Amino acid sequence: MDVSGKAFFITGGASGLGAATAQALVDAGGRVGLFDRDAAGVQQKAQALGAAARAFAGDVCSPDDMAAAVEGALSAFGSLHGAVCCA
Repeated sequence: MDVSGKAFFITGGASGLGAATAQALVDAGGRVGLFDRDAAGVQQKAQALGAAARAFAGDVCSPDDMAAAVEGALSAFGSLHGAVCCA
């Protein structure tokens, strides 16, 4: 699958499977919006991934947090091409 230039939204993106998925997508030329309740961790992971990543903190159980994060990712990337749920 060619993910070059495509944008993805990843829950649980600060660590574990979410962080590993984000790394793989960025390594393949993709962009990622990382969402996690660990605000410091998700910010650190996004910084480590560089310009292809954006961090969003919140709780997946909160519709308001999720909506704000998706809107932020859409604003950053223009569109989203997939979502990966790891939270």
